[in-house]
Amino acid sequence: MDLTLTSEQDDLEHAVTRMLATAPDAWAGLAEMGLLGLGVPEADGGAGGTFADVFVVARALGRAGARTPYVEGVVGGHLLPGPAERLVVLAHDEPGRRWHPGAGVRAEPEPTGGTWRLTGTKEPVLHGAAADLLVVSATGPEGLALFVVDPADAAIHPYLSHDRSPTARIDLDRTPATLLAAPPHADELLTAASVRAVTAYGAEALGAMEDALDRTVAYLRTRHQFGVPLASFQALTHRAADAYVALELARSAVLYATACLAEDVVDPAVASRLKVQTGRAGRLIGQEAIQLHGGIGMTDEHAIGYVTARLEVIEHLWGDTGFHLQRLAAGLGDHGAVELLR
Repeated sequence: MDLTLTSEQDDLEHAVTRMLATAPDAWAGLAEMGLLGLGVPEADGGAGGTFADVFVVARALGRAGARTPYVEGVVGGHLLPGPAERLVVLAHDEPGRRWHPGAGVRAEPEPTGGTWRLTGTKEPVLHGAAADLLVVSATGPEGLALFVVDPADAAIHPYLSHDRSPTARIDLDRTPATLLAAPPHADELLTAASVRAVTAYGAEALGAMEDALDRTVAYLRTRHQFGVPLASFQALTHRAADAYVALELARSAVLYATACLAEDVVDPAVASRLKVQTGRAGRLIGQEAIQLHGGIGMTDEHAIGYVTARLEVIEHLWGDTGFHLQRLAAGLGDHGAVELLR
């Protein structure tokens, strides 16, 4: 399994980075470059490529701090293939469920016509107000299923999350819907969607952590205290070194998960290991970045505060560190008992 990027992917990253540095609208810039359908086969309306290409774009977005529905589009494009410019957003999270499988939204079939009616609430739904179509998970007579909903038929209440990313609460009251996947196929699609989402968000988090550490190291080298650069204080350089070690551990986890998806290997355990590494690393790097910047790191105007808030939001998407640790621990018994040597 190859964990290195090709020269074409390096060129892609440079091109996306240049675009993000100059384009006033990152989403429009990605569309102009034809990158919205990456990872989805061209036969299905996508731009082709592998998940390694998705990794390249997501990491560049993380480094630039761009607020786009790119990851949501990656996930939705696999669930409901179609034109790359069409934004399909998965609405799965619900208040109080804490990422556990299942859905509180209820689905009832109409007696005729093949239409379903959905009732319940989905929240938070990142970029839900910008969606052209919604894929909604709901519990029907036979179990968990996926449905396609026109946003115009739902009550969408947009707001900003604490990292200022657009999100929404979506209220459904006998909202008309079309069945996309019935049980048990819906569970398989949701599992694959969660692995793709965790990996793509992991790539974005990796870019954000790289940016945070670069900013922090540059600050330590240029900021003077007591007549010398902060980088001359050993205690501060050791803290930066610890952050670098955490970053490299996260990088390895993200690259491995990316390589798996690039070869069409969907493994929830790999995604969970990624989530644990990026969650821990993001918390450490964000906190150290603020501390090592001192008072200016606490201001809302400084970029380091946004980066830390974004890492915190990503850590809670599709299950936080504790959730994925529990999932990994639950699978330990699958490898048989180990007898101690005496």
